[in-house]
Amino acid sequence: MQVAADEPWPLPTTELQPALELASALTRADMGVLMLHDDGADALLPAACVGLSDEDRAAIGAQRTGVGPFGQAVAERRRIVIRDASLEAPAFVPLVDRLGIRTMEIHPLIANGQAIGALGLMFRQNRSAKKQRAHMVDLTTSLLVTAVVQARLRHAAERRRLEAEQHGRAKVQLMARLSHELRTPLQSIAGYIELLRLGAPEPLTPAQAYLLDRMLDGEQILVHVVDDLITFSRLETGHLSYDLDAVSVNQALRVTEAIVAPLAHARGVALTVSDATRDAQVFGDDAKIKQVLVNLATNAVKFTGQGGQVTLTCHASHDDVVIDISDTGA
Repeated sequence: MQVAADEPWPLPTTELQPALELASALTRADMGVLMLHDDGADALLPAACVGLSDEDRAAIGAQRTGVGPFGQAVAERRRIVIRDASLEAPAFVPLVDRLGIRTMEIHPLIANGQAIGALGLMFRQNRSAKKQRAHMVDLTTSLLVTAVVQARLRHAAERRRLEAEQHGRAKVQLMARLSHELRTPLQSIAGYIELLRLGAPEPLTPAQAYLLDRMLDGEQILVHVVDDLITFSRLETGHLSYDLDAVSVNQALRVTEAIVAPLAHARGVALTVSDATRDAQVFGDDAKIKQVLVNLATNAVKFTGQGGQVTLTCHASHDDVVIDISDTGA
C-alpha cells in the first residue's frame, strides 16, 4: 500500500484506502490506483495505490483530462476497458512490461457532472471484472465519490468559518482602535467641563451649572456609544458582556431629558418627563438602558411635528417598572 505524501485534497487518502482495497479484492485485481482530480491543473494525480510501489506510482504520474485511458474515462464519463495494455496504453508500456500487466479497467469518479477522479484496476491475466463484480465496483466508486464530496464540503465550511473568525477579529481590532481615537477628544471635553465647574472665577449660576451637567451627561452618552461600536462587533464573534447592577430610573430619565431636550426645543416639540414613583430601580446595564431611552425619545421627537408633544412616563407594576414613551406624531 502506498499513499501520496503531498495531498492537495481535503480528505486524507488513507481514509479512501479501504475502498480501493475492497474494489481490488472484489475484482481480484492484482494492482489498483486511485486517481484524484486536481482542479487547478485539470489533471488526475495518483493518490493511493494497491500492489504498486512509489516508483510505480511515479510512473503513472499526472494524467491530463481527455488524454490517455484515465483522462478519457473522466472526459467521456464512462468505464474504459483495455484488453491489451501493451498495445492500447502506450504511455504505460514501461510500467506494463515491468509489472506484467495485461488488462486494465478505468472507472471514472463523477459527482454532479464534476470530475472527482478515477479508479484504475490492473490485471496480470487476460481478464476483467465479471458483471456481478463490476456492479460491486460501481457501488464502491459511488462510496468513494460520496466520501470525497463530503470532505470537500467540510473543508469549504471550515475555511469559511476561519475566514469569518478572522474577519470578526479584524473588525474588533478596528473598532478598538476607533474607540481609542474617539475617546481621547471626549475625555478632553470632560476635562474642560470639570475645569469650568471647579475653576470658574465666580460661582456658577444654577443655569450655568445645569448646562454643564447636561454637557457632561451628553459626553458620557457618547462614550458609551463608542463602547457599543466594540460591543456590536463582538456580537459576531460571540463575545458580549453586560455590566449589570441596580439602575436608578429617575437618573436614567433625567439623562434622557438632558440629551433630547435641545433637539425637542429646536423642532418646537414639547418634551415632558415624569419622575418615577418611589425612585424605582431596575436591574440592568446602566449605560445601555440610558442609550435605549435616548434613542427611543430621539426618534419620537424626530417624527413629531412642530407643536407636538413627547411624553416619558414611568410607573411600577408589582415587580416590574414600565417606562412609556408616547408622542403625537403620525
